[in-house]
Amino acid sequence: MKKQDIIQYATREIRRNAYTARICEELKGLGFDAGMMEYHENINNGKAFGMMEMLRYVTGEAADVIYQDANDEAIADIRKANYDTVELLNMAGFDGPAYYAVETRHA
Repeated sequence: MKKQDIIQYATREIRRNAYTARICEELKGLGFDAGMMEYHENINNGKAFGMMEMLRYVTGEAADVIYQDANDEAIADIRKANYDTVELLNMAGFDGPAYYAVETRHA
């Protein structure tokens, strides 16, 4: 892999994982399957932070701005989705209708 490929990959992974972590944090705050959402939030943040460290190692620069931009984008998308649980699940990469149906059936 070329250095530029590594930078692009790390940047993409930071954005994706930071975005997903923020959506999961919101779902947890809404009370939807809080334990599982906290788990996914932590996993995605861990992946994002790992990629931030790799990017810092490769470029010598912090990747905090990339993380914060993804977080801000997630917050804007959460507001656009009007805090709709199924839509938020879709945005986090889950099958929203199916996940929601299973969780609410057993709640």
